[in-house]
Amino acid sequence: MQLPTVTQDIFEYLSKGNFISEDTANDEIRDLHRVIESNENFELLREYFSKIGFQLEKGAGFYYFSRQEKKQDLERKIEQAYKWLDILDFLKYYGSSVNSIFSQGTYFSPTKIFEQCNLNENLAEKLKKLKSQYNELNKEKPLDQINKIIELLKDETFVEIHNPYTDEYKVLASFGYLEKLFGMINISDKSLNE
Repeated sequence: MQLPTVTQDIFEYLSKGNFISEDTANDEIRDLHRVIESNENFELLREYFSKIGFQLEKGAGFYYFSRQEKKQDLERKIEQAYKWLDILDFLKYYGSSVNSIFSQGTYFSPTKIFEQCNLNENLAEKLKKLKSQYNELNKEKPLDQINKIIELLKDETFVEIHNPYTDEYKVLASFGYLEKLFGMINISDKSLNE
């Protein structure tokens, strides 16, 4: 088995819970994506990582690790999933309020989201709900709450800074992970009502 020379780099990045997205501006991460993308490499890496308890997963334009979880870890992940779903709901509502789709490739800034909260009462209410439900979002000012949401998205590699001078961010392919999670829950809720 001839593993790619960057296998350790791939492991170190993914084992931190990050995503390797094809559309990142970071050349090193984009190169890692190209290495994994090769069918031969993907299968080799998938087999190699599975031997040490990590499952290399492929999304639409991104890669990540998954693992079999203990019950306590699973409960924590479910709580995290609820938070991400609430954040996704807020962002999707923001997108629709400006006649756009908040998804991969979207460019946005905290200031524009804040301005829209001032114009759209429903969006402002969604932000207040996030503040009341999640301690890390319990900031005094709405713009600080929005900045914290973006910081969480950036830390999880769902977005990256596009233009630091205008404080503009870009939504990456890995954001599709959240959208897929949200889609599965919507389908599940819909089937329960039938």
